[in-house]
Amino acid sequence: QPQVDARSFEIVGFEVLARWQHPEHGLLGPQRFLSTASEMQMESQIDSMVFRKAITECSGVFSPDEAPRLSFNVSLPRIMDPELVTDAHRLHYPGVVSLELLETIFLEEESEEVMMRIDTLRDLGFDFQVDDFGSGRASIIALQRLAPDRLKIDGRLVSPIAESEAARQLVLSIIDIGKSLGVGVTAEGVETKDQAIFLSETYCDVLQGYYFSRPVPFSEIRTMVPTSWIRKSA
Repeated sequence: QPQVDARSFEIVGFEVLARWQHPEHGLLGPQRFLSTASEMQMESQIDSMVFRKAITECSGVFSPDEAPRLSFNVSLPRIMDPELVTDAHRLHYPGVVSLELLETIFLEEESEEVMMRIDTLRDLGFDFQVDDFGSGRASIIALQRLAPDRLKIDGRLVSPIAESEAARQLVLSIIDIGKSLGVGVTAEGVETKDQAIFLSETYCDVLQGYYFSRPVPFSEIRTMVPTSWIRKSA
């Protein structure tokens, strides 16, 4: 799904999302299969498969000088999986690669082992985003300790901002947290022009949602980005 600059509305990156092409039920979103995957302890394998496929495809298409940011949702088991470090050494994407950590999952699990792995991955070139910020119970101290590169505001908080002053103030408060920490802020779930305009006038710097584009197959990306982004041989 494209992510756009909050001022120009031009594409600056993509969030890579998992979908299952089911033989009987068609294209299924993660809400239809991730809970089962978690029960079967297959989250890390799915994360790995999506990561490897996206990095390989995008590296073959995007120009090294113009490669957009790629963001991946990752589970805690995937963060701790040695294969992620192996993948980082083996697969080379010329742009920025971000790992999105769910606030509800990660920031309540502040073990030294996890933080050491975060530091290792950061040294390998990954940056980190806190996904669905505002949906969990993370403390500001935990946020400072993680030192993310970006906060992503939960789309459920963005949805009512065009109609509710209280909702607008709540979103502005989260944006102020990002500003105070000196990190980027992405608003998810942007579905209307009014939402996009309001957010474009704040410190929020990246927007994502159906107003700009629904998630699309990789094959459609070429038509959405400047031709200068595409390798001449691709």
